[in-house]
Amino acid sequence: AGEWENFKQTFGKSYANSEDESHRRSIFEDKLKFIQEHNERYDKGEVSYFLKINGFSDMTHEELIATKTGVSMKTEPLAELPKSKPSGDLVNAIDWRTHGAV
Repeated sequence: AGEWENFKQTFGKSYANSEDESHRRSIFEDKLKFIQEHNERYDKGEVSYFLKINGFSDMTHEELIATKTGVSMKTEPLAELPKSKPSGDLVNAIDWRTHGAV
């Protein structure tokens, strides 16, 4: 409980209810374990950088991406790739010099 309580205090975390806190704590504990295992590899010289807990350690990767980029990552693949159809006639070649591109 020490790491979790320290995390909440350090980063000013509070949660809407006990269910939400339990969910966030589970994510945090998974990340803490990953960080500890990674840093053991760092101590052995197997990786060149170390990791530490930060204010986002109670968020899933998808939540972090959505929060920082505004992009929502889909978890299910598309059943079929969207198809686009060319509009108008296509030419065999374009001389970009006549368009001032070169």
